[in-house]
Amino acid sequence: MSALLEIQDLKTYIRQRKGEVRAVDGVSLYIEEGETLGLVGESGCGKTMTGMSIMRLLPPGGYIAGGSIILDGQQLVGMPEREIRKVRGNDVAVIFQDPMTSLNPTMTIGNQIAEMVKIHRQVKQREALDRAAEVLGLVGMPNPRERLKDYPHQLSGGLRQRVMIAMALSCDPKLLIADEPTTALDVTIQLQILELLYSLKQRLRMAVLLITHDMGVIAGRADRVNVMYAGKIVEAAPTVDLFESMRHPYTEALLASIPRLDQRTDTALYSIPGLPPDLSHPPTWCRFQPRCRYATAHCREEEPELAGDTPEHLYACFNPVGRAGARPQPAAAG
Repeated sequence: MSALLEIQDLKTYIRQRKGEVRAVDGVSLYIEEGETLGLVGESGCGKTMTGMSIMRLLPPGGYIAGGSIILDGQQLVGMPEREIRKVRGNDVAVIFQDPMTSLNPTMTIGNQIAEMVKIHRQVKQREALDRAAEVLGLVGMPNPRERLKDYPHQLSGGLRQRVMIAMALSCDPKLLIADEPTTALDVTIQLQILELLYSLKQRLRMAVLLITHDMGVIAGRADRVNVMYAGKIVEAAPTVDLFESMRHPYTEALLASIPRLDQRTDTALYSIPGLPPDLSHPPTWCRFQPRCRYATAHCREEEPELAGDTPEHLYACFNPVGRAGARPQPAAAG
């Protein structure tokens, strides 16, 4: 059985005055029906651009330079804008980082959700508002029918995010892209939203692409994880395997950056030294090499391929973590 979403060698570039930024540079991934795939990495590594390439919601100057995006048998790359609008919001929907900047402040939340339903379901306003109340109830909004007349500024951050989730679910999408869905929320509300997304995914059997920089969000909520760095996938594995036996030094560094309960309070949190490369002039060797404590001369000569010991656990590294002979190099230790 083929995957619900299959991306092959996706390249999404952004034209700028001084050149072209290779924001996504040859990404391949897949998501099965009902599965949650975590896409994790630092800010600027290309995670959001990958998700927005699926939606065809690219920034000014952005375009898909190559590759393939197949959603439920439909090729989205090259699809006319008129056709992609039928897919966007219907077959695939997105939850953005900050609901306050994503919701229209001049429209009631009921009308905003109903607008989506009317576009894709061709129903009248009353039926669309009934559906809006239904999905607001589904996401745990208190008194959903009364809330239809509220404006975004009348709601708390957590309730606004529930509105965003309700809007995304209003047309029963096959794939939900959750782009840092808890970044703008406090810790207790973050947990509520993550648990809500997990329960909805289980109940509705939809696939989820969970985009985040936080490895803690991925743990226990994603079936598989793809680690992204500088526009490329550097490690892909089932979540349990990744946490128990990560192979790429970048994954190891991300996990080391998570605060631990048994960590001494007088110990500074680990941070990855250096900065990601300039993607307008990406190097032809390993992109993580200048920041990697395992780097050798080989890493500065060519770029490693995404391969691995098994088809389920892939990594792009000449000196993977845990392999005999892979030791921290003195020159990169600082």
